[in-house]
Amino acid sequence: MARQSWKTYAARLKQAATASKQVTVKHLGIGMMVMAMVLQSVVFFQDYAQAASDDMIQGGVGSKEAILAHYDKNTNNFRDVLTYNGITRAELANISSTKVRYEVDSSAQSWGWTSRFSEAQGQKAHTVAGRTIYSRPQKLWDSSWYMGWEGNSATRGKFRIMSSCGNLLTYSVPQAVPVTPTPQPKPQPQPQPQPVATCDSLTITQLSRNRYHMSAKASAKNGATIQSIYIRVYDPSGKLVDAGGVTGDQTGMGVELKTPGTYKVQATAVTSIGEVTGPNCTGSFTITDDNKPEEPKPSVSITKTVNKQEHAKVAVNTDFTYEITVKNTGTADLKDVVVSDTAPKEVTLSNSSAGKVDGGKWTHTIANLPAGQSQTFSLTAKYAKFIEGKHKNTACVDTPTIAGSPDACDDATTETYTVTTPPANPPTQPTPNEPNKPTQPTPTPSVPNEPNKPTPTEPATPPTTNQTTPPAATPQPQPTPTAPTTKELPLTGTLNTASGILGLGGLVSVTCAYVMSRRSLR
Repeated sequence: MARQSWKTYAARLKQAATASKQVTVKHLGIGMMVMAMVLQSVVFFQDYAQAASDDMIQGGVGSKEAILAHYDKNTNNFRDVLTYNGITRAELANISSTKVRYEVDSSAQSWGWTSRFSEAQGQKAHTVAGRTIYSRPQKLWDSSWYMGWEGNSATRGKFRIMSSCGNLLTYSVPQAVPVTPTPQPKPQPQPQPQPVATCDSLTITQLSRNRYHMSAKASAKNGATIQSIYIRVYDPSGKLVDAGGVTGDQTGMGVELKTPGTYKVQATAVTSIGEVTGPNCTGSFTITDDNKPEEPKPSVSITKTVNKQEHAKVAVNTDFTYEITVKNTGTADLKDVVVSDTAPKEVTLSNSSAGKVDGGKWTHTIANLPAGQSQTFSLTAKYAKFIEGKHKNTACVDTPTIAGSPDACDDATTETYTVTTPPANPPTQPTPNEPNKPTQPTPTPSVPNEPNKPTPTEPATPPTTNQTTPPAATPQPQPTPTAPTTKELPLTGTLNTASGILGLGGLVSVTCAYVMSRRSLR
């Protein structure tokens, strides 16, 4: 019995050791598989990120027709790159109908928009449509095969289009055209500023009939200097009659001349570059004959009022008066001075202190109006009926001595109102008798009952509100989801190899654990 127990115990120990070994192998296999999956994901996302930025056609292409469509649209400058390589659309249309698996060729050049390698490794930069694209040996990429289409170009020879990214593969590249820098124009030497001096101004001021004061100014720059400035005065015959000057850039002098006439004045500045003058430093003045009488100047004015005001309110059928004053404000007598006044259509003219009234117009001619004198005329007018608003009446004066017609005008305005005459014997109003005072207190009057207000009858049944039942929603067909396109990725490389080894090791470990567990069950 003891021997049998010992055997049972030994069997159990052996079974426990075997189970522990199986668990260890299983855990080791699972760990290796997890590491392989992590490495594989790193490879996947790294290659995808690189491809996304380097792809000529984002997401790749799946057919020859798609390649031609992207060429026609010039997607991502795809057509420009092919044109740069001398590949025509007809040559692109002659590529193989189906994509084929190709092995990486050490002599092939892969084209892409992102710089991946160095010039020492064989990468070259090209400028296409204002962008920089790179050609580099395909063998530098971590891959051994790819899917694509092959064609032939008269210029570039054999070429291929990669399915996974749409990138171009060629077996030769165009010679990079050296960029010749645009020659910069040589700056022209700036001219040195030359010394400049100018006579800036001449001012002539009259002090009396034959006395004038003159002043002048000059300036200089860029090294020039003003030494002195002087003024010369010439009579009407051109003879110099006076001159004066001082050291510096401005001067002034006065003259008093008796001979009438127009005199010329010229200022001249003496500078380090010579004497200078100009239009701004040339002028003239005139001395008149003191015995010659002043030439008379004609001028006239007219003033119009109504009832001695600029504006008046007048009653209907009541006379009012327009006043017109004409004054000779000049120094010459005025002959045949015609004064006229045309009344507004609402007003009737009835009489005047001089001249004549013809309908609604009054005219009068002053045979002679000496300088400084005036004459005043009055017109009687009235309104026949009430007319609302203001009514303007304008009087004008005109004389052949003064150019233009009329020579002066003035106006006044009126407005009318109606006078209401009270009756001769107005009716007397009866005087109410004062009521007797009550001996008893007056009862408080009762407030009459408020009349019954009709009570609106409410409908027994509330009105039915039309409610529009929305139509049943028609189910819309759901779009069939499109299966995502599986993008080919490189199948070889250092990381791929390592992840494959780890994955394989994990599978072997799990398999061993499974076999050992099956044996232990026996």
